[in-house]
Amino acid sequence: MAGADGRSERSCSTCAVSPLYFRGTSRPCSTPRLTRHGSVVSVDDTLPDDATKHRNDLLTALKKEVKVIMEEAVTKRQIDINSPYVTSLCVAVENCLMDGLRRRLLGLFGSRSSLALLHTVAKTNPIAEQVLAKTLETNSQ
Repeated sequence: MAGADGRSERSCSTCAVSPLYFRGTSRPCSTPRLTRHGSVVSVDDTLPDDATKHRNDLLTALKKEVKVIMEEAVTKRQIDINSPYVTSLCVAVENCLMDGLRRRLLGLFGSRSSLALLHTVAKTNPIAEQVLAKTLETNSQ
């Protein structure tokens, strides 16, 4: 379908009123952006919380360390296991894993305690299950 000035146009995906042009200049749609579930979201107004920022910082550090290792592998063709590059990569991976474990334990038990860790380990280890039972018995007295 062609517009009054000969350009091809189509309807906006969120409203059938405002046309968008395929070629040339397009005029922006006046309707707000809708999410998949139909709620209205302004991309400029949503700021990440502290946990999201921390997670993104950890992932950025991990990606940086992976790039450094890849560059070293290309230039030297072999990386020593005791190299500082490998150590810093291991630290970045450990930080990411520990952040995930802390968040998971905090979400399940409400606090970062050794009892929460014991609950988690007791699910897969029978000895830890016995220790947990004795600990709970002692705490209840």
